[in-house]
Amino acid sequence: MRDKKVSVSKMENKEKGYPQKPPFYPPVIYPELRNLNIQMETNENNQVYEAVRNAFIFMGLDADNVMLENWNPLSEIIKPGECVVIKPNFVFDWNINDRTSQSVITHGSVIRVVIDYVILALHGRGRIVIADAPQMNCDFEKLIRKNGMKAVIGYYSKQLKGSGIDIELMDLRRERTIYKYGVVWKRIPLKGDPLGYTEMDLKNDSELSGLNPKKFYGADYNRKETISAHSDGHHKYFISNTILNSDLIISIPKLKVHRKVGVTLNIKNMVGINGNKNYLVHYQIGTQSQGGDEFSIESRQAVLDRTLKDMTMGKSWRYGKYLYAVYLKGKELFKIKDKNGQNVGGDWWGNDTAWRMAIDLNNLLLYSSKGSMTKGKTRRYLSVIDGIVGGEGEGPLAPTPVKSGMIIAGTNPMATDIVATLYMGLDYKKIKFLELKTKNQKRLMDFSADEIEIVDNAQREIKGVKDIQKVYKYKVPLGWKNYL
Repeated sequence: MRDKKVSVSKMENKEKGYPQKPPFYPPVIYPELRNLNIQMETNENNQVYEAVRNAFIFMGLDADNVMLENWNPLSEIIKPGECVVIKPNFVFDWNINDRTSQSVITHGSVIRVVIDYVILALHGRGRIVIADAPQMNCDFEKLIRKNGMKAVIGYYSKQLKGSGIDIELMDLRRERTIYKYGVVWKRIPLKGDPLGYTEMDLKNDSELSGLNPKKFYGADYNRKETISAHSDGHHKYFISNTILNSDLIISIPKLKVHRKVGVTLNIKNMVGINGNKNYLVHYQIGTQSQGGDEFSIESRQAVLDRTLKDMTMGKSWRYGKYLYAVYLKGKELFKIKDKNGQNVGGDWWGNDTAWRMAIDLNNLLLYSSKGSMTKGKTRRYLSVIDGIVGGEGEGPLAPTPVKSGMIIAGTNPMATDIVATLYMGLDYKKIKFLELKTKNQKRLMDFSADEIEIVDNAQREIKGVKDIQKVYKYKVPLGWKNYL
């Protein structure tokens, strides 16, 4: 069963990192690439290309033809004429701890390799969409220039013209926010998904079912919309129709830690298929003793911050942003800090909410059709985790770079995430969305971690995750110290 197989492909020299010059040509013209019928040069310094290619080889894709000109690894999961959506992690364009943002977002050189093999599998007919809904204040244009994707898309648009294969890069957000003085100062409407969105309702099948919706807090200021989407037996998400109309999803997340859920890999990556951030529940207000998971110990300062933010920013009040900006400036002048430090807003290991939202989105991704849920899988799936440069510390937005030099690939999101977490030196059993306890988690992975087969550069098969050798332990966020 291929879902049980996960490949780990390591670069020859992990210190080399990503190639510098887009569109990130391969180091050599491999035999199968001659069938692409596109103009191609070589870049001998591009070790990333070989690492991704090897990941497909280790997975056993089209094994009979490896190293031959007719090797077509993704032909096993892609048919000519289909729509393939590549879902990277394009969360934000900036990182205070890494000016290149290489530890925050999926790099264009990894996506480039995947695109080549998708083109090969489509045989001249089909559609490729690279799509994500970044954080609301992300500068998408700046991001795609930074990671080389603007140049990559420009290259393919020219090379594929008239070929029968369309390629598009898509920002799935409906609006972008501009921050000023620490608050949302302006909202700019965006085109979003040209196919629109579908409101999907999981009802009682949601992992959030049974929780008190009055305590829910989302990603934007409008708590009313968040609560409304998850009340009275409803649990709604606002899903991109481009995603729902796809035949195959290729998830290319970043290997990094995350303040709210522990790690950002495939499961959390699917937050970007939702077009309205207010539908995404991130935490529940209050401490655990109060029925919440906002912070570990009661903090009057944090409660005051949130209450004032709700009063001034959560309503359509003309002067609200000015008042909250003055409040934040006053805190800065008087050096008022929260005793919890960064351990607020659900940014700790006790967050019992965000993982549920992530599991919901993955079930919607794999088990939905025409606006309703199905018993069987409705679209195929492939994961290619970008661990060439990972992120440790204060992820997902401010991690410190780690040159891990690896690509981790599989066809099951949970299994691939379990292996990736262990290669980060972390205990996957302490990551709530990987616990395999609930019905919805077991639906995503219907076998145990002991059945996962790992294949690496040595071409050895490791049966079960207990024998994975931990080389380096990623530093975890402040709210996860002494736990993960």
